[in-house]
Amino acid sequence: MKLTRPQKRYAIAASVLLLLIITNPSISAFKAYRGSDSYRGLIREHNYFVCSVYQDSTYDNENDIQHKERYFGVIDNFWIINPDKPLAVNTDSVSGSYSRKLTISEFAAKIKKKYPAYDEVDDKVLVNKILTKYPVYKDNVDTSSISQ
Repeated sequence: MKLTRPQKRYAIAASVLLLLIITNPSISAFKAYRGSDSYRGLIREHNYFVCSVYQDSTYDNENDIQHKERYFGVIDNFWIINPDKPLAVNTDSVSGSYSRKLTISEFAAKIKKKYPAYDEVDDKVLVNKILTKYPVYKDNVDTSSISQ
């Protein structure tokens, strides 16, 4: 029996859909991708059957600083879609360059304003941990008074 053009399109679409459903990554695949020993902080936020959105919440036991990262999973692969960066440092709107480096207190104040849970954390400790986790901000902060 020869398939008509619409039947071929339907068969191809059904095959692609079936492939996406079969390869929708599970929470255990996400755990393996993140290299985690436990499921603590790993959440499947949305399951669309052909793809899923996952969240990884990591904790620093010393100060209970939490960072969340969201991942898009499809065909047994994961891509970060929304890194939870602590803040967006203001830039010069014309050139996009930073006019000056922020002091530790200024940088910590921006973080604490956006994330009030960090209010009780010492400025130097907070800035050091944020810069370690997000080194992209190192060029924007005067770190000369942080003891390494």
